[in-house]
Amino acid sequence: MKIRASFPLIPAVAAVMLGAGCSHKSPTETTGSTHVVVRASESADANGVDVQLLRVENDSRCAVNVQCVWAGNATAVITVRTPETKVGVLLAQQFVNTNIDPRYVDVSGYRVRLDSLKPAPVAGQTIEQKDYVAYLSITKN
Repeated sequence: MKIRASFPLIPAVAAVMLGAGCSHKSPTETTGSTHVVVRASESADANGVDVQLLRVENDSRCAVNVQCVWAGNATAVITVRTPETKVGVLLAQQFVNTNIDPRYVDVSGYRVRLDSLKPAPVAGQTIEQKDYVAYLSITKN
């Protein structure tokens, strides 16, 4: 009995996996949520919901090269503009956290959740505001 190894799908799967991480502003949808990646001082639109990452405050997350008793926390300060937001309305700053509540905010029928924040801290290195990237999920309530 001859066994043939055939791997014609490997290049296709690799191309899909590599392409999935290339765009920082393209929303993706899974299980009713739209996922967006927003860089510091930039905004991303997901089906009419515009989210802007203004800054990150109080980043006390445990550094990757350190053993910590607690994971720490960071607060992402965002604004959310929904299709229901009226033009000319001052957008309130919303505060969402990585490891403590609130991890999400509800704005005009949408829930915006902070899934993760990059880069991870490294002991002895400072993360500049411009380097932060927020990974968010947006769900219509």
